[in-house]
Amino acid sequence: MAKLPLFEDFIPMGFGSTNSADFGLGGSYKNTGYNMDAIVGPVETLGNHVAEQANSYDSNDNPEHTAEAYIKEAKKHINEKIDEACESYSAMSEATDYEFNPNEAAARLKKREKENIQRYRAAQERGDNYGIELYELRIKMDKIDLEGLKVQTAIHDLKKKYGK
Repeated sequence: MAKLPLFEDFIPMGFGSTNSADFGLGGSYKNTGYNMDAIVGPVETLGNHVAEQANSYDSNDNPEHTAEAYIKEAKKHINEKIDEACESYSAMSEATDYEFNPNEAAARLKKREKENIQRYRAAQERGDNYGIELYELRIKMDKIDLEGLKVQTAIHDLKKKYGK
């Protein structure tokens, strides 16, 4: 069975470029100045690929294979990729665009740890060995990041103390 294409393989359409195709969803978001043109084309393509694979999965010789199960698994992977991309983007933006605030950083890390614990438990419930191992590792990374925050806070306090 073919694998789902990765989001990194999509070509972004850009915001408001004159040479991009119009993939309107029935209107733009005039109040914010943003629209969904940048993702609708790739998402539509992804949806078509998922539907095609789900149909193949459903129509093979194994009666346990259903289109609904395939689609559910595909959505799980898509959501994980979106979460990972948002976390990476957020981490990059935070490094350059804000004044370090230990309390905010701690709250953010604790929220991420709580979400990873919930995802770990969900993976256990559905018997997803990959998910179980993935979220065990992410929870370990959360603990490391919280320890790193303590060091960052000490450095921040030291810089404030000496006016650096």
